[in-house]
Parts: sequence; C-alpha cells; structure tokens
Amino acid sequence: MSQISPRDERSITGLARVAALSGDYAGAEKMLKEIVDPVHAVYPPAYVALAEVQRSQNKLDDAIESYTRIATLDGYERSANLALAEIYRSRGDYDRALAAAQQALLHSSPGDTDVRNLIDMLHSHR
Repeated sequence: MSQISPRDERSITGLARVAALSGDYAGAEKMLKEIVDPVHAVYPPAYVALAEVQRSQNKLDDAIESYTRIATLDGYERSANLALAEIYRSRGDYDRALAAAQQALLHSSPGDTDVRNLIDMLHSHR
C-alpha cells in the first residue's frame, strides 16, 4: 500500500502500529507525526495511534496534547478523556483527572458504570 499510495494515512498508521508493536516507538512516532495535521483531523486513528505511542514512551506532556486534540473529534471524546484522566491520575493531579473523567461521562451511555466508578475513586483521593 505504501508503494501504491505513499501518503495514505491508513497504511502509514498501520505501519506505525506495527513499528510500535515491535518496539520501535520513535519510528512509529515519526511516521505518525508526518501525517497528522495540527489544524484538521485527517484520519482520527492516526491521532489515536500517535497518542498511544507517546504514552508508551512516557512522553506524557505530548500524549496529553494529543489526547486533548482527540477529545474534540466526534466519536472519540469518551476514550480520549478517559486516557487523559488516567494520565493525570498517574501524575497525582486528581483535579484534572476528575475534570477529564467528567468530560468522559458527558459522552458515555447512561448505564456506563466504568466512568462513574472512576469519578467516585477520584473523588475519594481529593
């Protein structure tokens, strides 16, 4: 696919995911950064893959920036905000973790107990 259409976001995202799975996080991040557009969402799974790679490398500030962008994309709000909540929780920033979890709740189904349980847990740490 990369020979047929070298700028195809789907194939580059797939190659980057394979690179990350094989431990080449820096290579995966480089590939993904070449296709994400800071102004427009071209292919949302590329943004998700980039955030996951950044998080795997413990580049948490970069991952926060990526997940914040992802949280603005239709259909990705819940998962991106949950990822943000987890990153903030791991840093001990319970206020931001709670705010992200509450945003995730806004994009959850009414019976979503996972987000409610996370919110309850975060309240207990404040």
